[in-house]
Amino acid sequence: MRDYSDVLTFEPEHQLNTEPLRIDVLVIKKPAEVVIKKNIGRIFRTHNIVEYKSPDDYLALADFHRGLAYGYLYCAIENITLADLTITFAVSRYPQKVLAYLREQGGKIVEQGSGIYEITGWVMPLQIVIAPELNAEDNLWLKQLRAGLDAQSLERLMKQALRQKSISKFRAYLQVIAQANMATLMEEYQMSAQTLEDFLVESGITAGIEARSEARGEARGEARGKAAIARSMLASDFSLSDIAKFTGLTVAEIERLK
Repeated sequence: MRDYSDVLTFEPEHQLNTEPLRIDVLVIKKPAEVVIKKNIGRIFRTHNIVEYKSPDDYLALADFHRGLAYGYLYCAIENITLADLTITFAVSRYPQKVLAYLREQGGKIVEQGSGIYEITGWVMPLQIVIAPELNAEDNLWLKQLRAGLDAQSLERLMKQALRQKSISKFRAYLQVIAQANMATLMEEYQMSAQTLEDFLVESGITAGIEARSEARGEARGEARGKAAIARSMLASDFSLSDIAKFTGLTVAEIERLK
């Protein structure tokens, strides 16, 4: 390739990742003989990768290609065939560019019920699930995993989650819901600092027991109560601006609490 040496860059090695290799997706395994009748799982085979995009994000073409790469890599590491694998992209926004790209590449888009789009004619079974389009009766949890919930829907969802036997399984879910619907949450829960702290801890949105015991010890005054809430929310990766709205503290005061 010497004739092109002025325009080519040669890398004898290229490190793709500085950390141990892992994929940040949900993997669902099932026995081959089990048939899933649930609408979002009908496509499932033995190994199933689910890539979830947060409510304020969208499925870009680069995300789609990365998901396919996860699938190939998973097959290589687990020593399985593409026929044993499915990939699901769960999104909150209609991925117009990705679907257009799939059609250009010969894929056929088949709507398998409200909000469930299966792609046939591809190298592996794929589906895109668009949460807002799902039927609430069939897919309450996934449909509501988005921004723009009204106060009634938010309260209903929180109460149903809190009624579950194992609330710990819902904590990450509740945190995503709260962060995506912060304005509604603030309108719905105009409480005292202590009551608000109780709600955050009980619902599992905050870091948990440590924050609760700390708040109990410090809640001798409004300022200490606000500081306890702010520390708890910091531990759960809330943004400084959202913490400031909740507590009334300034961003500078919250930064000092770090």
